[in-house]
Amino acid sequence: MKRFLAVILSVSAVLCLTHWTLPDGTAGPPALSEAQEIDFRIIELRLRRRAVIAQDVFAYGDGADLLLPLEDFFYALEFPIEVNDAEGTASGWFLRETQTFELDGASGTVTIAGETFEFRPSRLRTDGERLHVPLGLLTSWFGLNSEWNAQNQTINLEPDYLLPAEEVSMRNRRTQGSGRPAPRLDVGALSPVDAPYSWIGWPYGTADISYNVAGPDPQISDASANISLTGDFLRMTGELFASANTDGQRTARLSLSRTDASGHLFSGVLGDYGATNFRIGDVSTSTHPLLNGGGAGLGLQVSRSRLRRGGDFDTTRLEGEAFAGWQAELYRDGQLLGFLTVPSSGRYIFDEVPLTFGINRFRIELYGPLGERRTIERPVDISDAFVRRGDIEYTAEFALLGRGVFMNPRDAAQLDFDDDTIGNEGEDEDFLAGDRGQGYVAYSEMTMGLTNSLSASLGAQLRGGEGLGDHQSAFLTLAQRSGVHVLSGDFAIEDSGENALRLTYSTEFRGVSMNATAETYTDRFGQLDDENDSAQLVRRGSLRFDGRVEPFGFVNGAGWSFGFTGSERSDGAQDFAAQGRLSGQVAGVSVSQTANWRWSDSDGNGMIETANSALNVSGSVGDFRMRGSLDMSLRPELELSRGQFEIARRINDWFGRFRYSHDFQSESRTVGASLSRDFDGIRLGMDLRHDLEDSQTSALFTLGFNFDRHPGGRGMRFGRNARSNRGVASIRVFEDMNLDGVYTPGEDRIIPDAAVITEPRSRLISNDERVVLDDLSTTEVIGVSVSRDELSDPYLIPATVGASFTARPAGVVSIDLPVVMSGEVEVELKDENGDPIDGRIAELNSCAPDGKRERERSAFDGYIFFQFVTPGCYTLSVPGFEPTEVHVAPGDILRPELVRLSEASAGMAE
Repeated sequence: MKRFLAVILSVSAVLCLTHWTLPDGTAGPPALSEAQEIDFRIIELRLRRRAVIAQDVFAYGDGADLLLPLEDFFYALEFPIEVNDAEGTASGWFLRETQTFELDGASGTVTIAGETFEFRPSRLRTDGERLHVPLGLLTSWFGLNSEWNAQNQTINLEPDYLLPAEEVSMRNRRTQGSGRPAPRLDVGALSPVDAPYSWIGWPYGTADISYNVAGPDPQISDASANISLTGDFLRMTGELFASANTDGQRTARLSLSRTDASGHLFSGVLGDYGATNFRIGDVSTSTHPLLNGGGAGLGLQVSRSRLRRGGDFDTTRLEGEAFAGWQAELYRDGQLLGFLTVPSSGRYIFDEVPLTFGINRFRIELYGPLGERRTIERPVDISDAFVRRGDIEYTAEFALLGRGVFMNPRDAAQLDFDDDTIGNEGEDEDFLAGDRGQGYVAYSEMTMGLTNSLSASLGAQLRGGEGLGDHQSAFLTLAQRSGVHVLSGDFAIEDSGENALRLTYSTEFRGVSMNATAETYTDRFGQLDDENDSAQLVRRGSLRFDGRVEPFGFVNGAGWSFGFTGSERSDGAQDFAAQGRLSGQVAGVSVSQTANWRWSDSDGNGMIETANSALNVSGSVGDFRMRGSLDMSLRPELELSRGQFEIARRINDWFGRFRYSHDFQSESRTVGASLSRDFDGIRLGMDLRHDLEDSQTSALFTLGFNFDRHPGGRGMRFGRNARSNRGVASIRVFEDMNLDGVYTPGEDRIIPDAAVITEPRSRLISNDERVVLDDLSTTEVIGVSVSRDELSDPYLIPATVGASFTARPAGVVSIDLPVVMSGEVEVELKDENGDPIDGRIAELNSCAPDGKRERERSAFDGYIFFQFVTPGCYTLSVPGFEPTEVHVAPGDILRPELVRLSEASAGMAE
């Protein structure tokens, strides 16, 4: 076994330490480096500091620069420049047609208005789908005078000229109160399309199978399997997570849900306040910050909008599911906050995550043992968390605790950012207080916008059952926003009369965010009947500051945080804690240094001081990815606790990793190495570990893969190509020959290579007989329409304004968009003497109620032209002439003869 281990370690070391590459036979721009890929950013694009022209743009760090998706950048600026992502080229014009733009990434040249400039071709990168260009190059090419603000994750553009989007905004003033320009599609005006669910559909899935052997003493062998499926099931979106091993441990969770971002779920009962989300099965209920934790079990949830926990303006909770043994890293605005190892329950939780004022762009990076990687974005904006005036949001939830669809108990791992265990990994614990007994929990909350800056929430929680007793609680929350100041107050009361009060204040001043909280409780608030009240929390206060500094060596500065918490219990004992954190990037590596101090008087014999620190690093240097941590105790004694380090490298389809860990308390040391290969979506790997103290060696063999069905109906997709865990739409554009609005095979004609407009934007997979769009949001209404300007026949026009729908994971929404051959109506106006009448306005009104209405003015020769008229019935009205009904057929050019009104009739008409 030792000889075999030495061979594997040698191979892995050579793999990691050798700079060689395998030919892949592909052309186009180079792929993102590991350092660039790990420095993932979600940024906001602003124009002259006020107008937001693009939100949530996915970018990558490139040292002090940023790599932006070129197509999205041109789309935001409304430059008619076409981008070929695969070849690294772009062609078009901006501002005016003589201002041409030609980009050739392979030769490293760009030609602007006939003048050619050179750049290094390696500066352009691709993430496998889209071409990314440094902000510095874009600024120099287009004279944008850009400014990158790493603190707020925003790019501000100050060009010396007016952009097309800016001209439109100034011309029609169609801006929202936040300064954002109106979208290209008015989604609310589009016709909603029902996306029927299937009884069972092709899912998006992730699976792995592992076999582990260890020896020599004791000899161990076991196997495990994990699978995660998402797709249509029983006419809902089904989500299944299952894990099992040969030791008898089994975990399975199933939930069925529906999402309608337009809020029409159960509208037959709830009317205008229909729900946006419904879930049944294995659920986790919400709770209010002042109340006991919710619960996990068999239950259901109904909610309207993205309602967060009432009064939750200082911290948040981020959770999700992943396979056991995967690594989860949490970032905020590119800063590493912490990481953990997903436990055997397959559920990770980052709890009590601090929030700063404004937008908090959280990112969770999940890494598997075979080099798998998943990125999850979770933006939280506490400055925009208020319900609109007169609107109502709500949630209603119920769960039978400790039970599930498959009757298994539910566990989770928890990372508490205010606790002194930051950085510790692999801790399994019951994360919800309700999991201790076989009881139930019911929770409801309703929030209403009283004004645009004042909201009120009212809710209740019921708990009962074995080991829990019966408890009823109610709460009231008021939240007020004034500029950069947010003040909220919470009051909760139990059926016994016990109560609690909490005040929270958040603001920002010169780049420093501040959160202050004060809480007070009566002696037995929140206690179960059988609990001892001798050490009940009665008062607690906290103060936290977050900001940025520019220390030497840190790229784009570093974020800092300092907080202080004090509490007092009913027995007179006091507890004080202070936390500090410095996070940033050094040479492409994210670094987070935290320190925690605690002074506790638990027995009344004086304060006991303890302190510890944790250093976490994660990132890439060149082609190598590194990750490590070092925990140490500062008080009462200065000593190391635990350290670990790993280095990995990917070379095409190969992935190798070496790691070392040292527990300084038990003096145990472990070394390990892994090697895997991706065979066109099927991952095979081997992971070896050796304990240097007891000479125990283990080997883990793993088979893993992702899969889904191609949304265009072209069979299965595996590995990196399987992406339909977000929404997908399949759109058919056809010429409606019989004008019935429905596609009829053999009669209607499909328009190939049609262009569509979506709001918000999406990713184009294919465009032949159907336009297939991927990566659609599943939490907001999507709008889609035919791009009239890009139809091959200039006389074809969209028959409708478009369609709106809500996408769902792994479910394909099919939409038909008809176009028709337009007609034309020509009118010649003459007076009694036969002379042309100019300047008179004519109206062409659809015969249908609330139909289309067009107005045109006669020219100097008396002619009026209504062009690109949708086929149908219209009434032509011209002052001084009798109304005339016209019927426009596809391709018609009508020249109706108008009848002049008599003088008496004309006078009455006037």
